[in-house]
Formats: sequence, structure tokens, C-alpha cells
Amino acid sequence: MLYTISDLVLDVQGGSDELSERMAGYALSPLQRGGRSCDIKILVEKKKKIALPAGEPMGRSGIWKLMRTEVGYTVYRILPGFDDMVSVRMDFQSNEATLSLLSLDDDNRDRRDFIFAGQAFSNLILTKDRIVLHGSCIAYRGKAIIFSAPSGTGKSTHTGLWAENLKDVIYINDDTPVVDVSHADGAVFACGSPWSGKNQKNTNVIVPLCAVVFLERGTENEICPIGKTEAMARLLGEVRKLPLRCFVERAAENCGKLICRVPVYRLRCNISYDAVETVRRELSL
Repeated sequence: MLYTISDLVLDVQGGSDELSERMAGYALSPLQRGGRSCDIKILVEKKKKIALPAGEPMGRSGIWKLMRTEVGYTVYRILPGFDDMVSVRMDFQSNEATLSLLSLDDDNRDRRDFIFAGQAFSNLILTKDRIVLHGSCIAYRGKAIIFSAPSGTGKSTHTGLWAENLKDVIYINDDTPVVDVSHADGAVFACGSPWSGKNQKNTNVIVPLCAVVFLERGTENEICPIGKTEAMARLLGEVRKLPLRCFVERAAENCGKLICRVPVYRLRCNISYDAVETVRRELSL
């Protein structure tokens, strides 16, 4: 099935009904595709046994094991309590990823393929001058803002205040928007994608990005721009990526483009509409 996300053509083969339904809003018909070739391909396979990969071990990241292979990179997980039973394996080669999931039944409502396809997508688009950033992204008056912070800080609570109190607020993505820095003229765009967290708030739109705002809890509402060094550290920490050198380097390169083109702020705020007004005044919205 073909999809379009951030003006990229994505070919996803295999997967459950859950995956197809969650991605339906981004489906691309052959007529819409025209003569464009696919930019990214993801193959989803359900298997009763997944082979251990062969290659050069490159350490671990949490429960993921990392490996360099003859054709690319592989990350995989071992089923808890076993030494060699692989539960999930992702093989990356150029612009393609093969996602293998251990499945001992025919559950077609399995959500794992949707979740892991999102992880594969987040890494593949790094080579397309894009990042997936952890944050709640809204559009207001034709401009996009991303509010980013570690989980539990209150990003969705803050953007909820925008949606509750202002007309014409659109949720681009409430959890992991795509940021496109590929344009030679310096334009940066925030883009919707179907991977948007538990609330599933996302819209298939592409909107000029006017600011990235790192949110912190506070008793008073205050906003100020931050320097490029701090902005780079914060952005890299919130970019969705595997800790493989090829992905980290591209993430850093894309973040560098972003902070040279779009202002980055720190917002200390409470849960009040005045926090929204504080941002609007600073951004002249």
C-alpha cells in the first residue's frame, strides 16, 4: 500500500488491519502518485521463528541489540526468558527496512507492526533531510509550532489550551511530528504522520514551522530564545532515532539545519491560558 507523509512516497507491504486503518488518512492512490518513485519502503512480516542476525555486534540500547551486517544494520530484541528467541527484528538497507515480528497466532488486530513501522520510518527519513521530533505540534493561522519536552512535562496539556480557547487550531501531530528541512531555500515545514501517540491526534498537512518551544513547568509564564548549543542538545535528545552512528550523524545534521532556520525557545509555564498568550505575544500570532 502506498502512502504520502511529509511529501515522501512510502510503500508499506504486509501488516495488520490495525496498521492499515491507522494509516488510512495518508493513503496515496496510483493516480495521485503519478510518475513518482517510492522514497521509502517498509516490509512487515509475521513469523513463527525469526533467525538471529549475523554480523558485527555494536552493543545495546535498552532492550535492543545492535548489529552491523554485510548490507546495512539490524536491531533486534530477544524474548524475555530466552537466550536466542528473537521477538522483533528490523533490518535496514539504504531506503528500506524489513520488520519481522514473532507471531504465534493470526491476530489481525496486532498493534506491534504499526508501532515498530513507526520506529523504522523515524530512522529511514533521516536520510531524506527530515526528523521525527518528540513533541505536540499544532498549526494556528497558517503557522506551525512544536512544543517539545520529556514525557510527562505537559506538552499535550498546553496545546490542549490552544485548541480549547482559540479557533482554527489544527493538531498536526500530538506526539511525533515530522520536520522537513530538505528545502534549498531554507524553508522548514511541520508535517503530520499517523504515529501520534495514544490520543491519535494527527492531520495529513504540511505547514511552515515558525518555532520550536521547549516546555518546562513553572509557576509563572515566561518565554525566551535559547542559544544554538543548548537548542542542539535538546533537539537531539528528542529526535526519534536508533543509537547507530549513521542515524545519529544524520539527525545531528538535520537538527543543525533546523536551528539555523527556525527560532528555538524555552517556555516556563503553568496550566493557564495566559501561557498560551505568552507564546502568542512572543511569536506575534
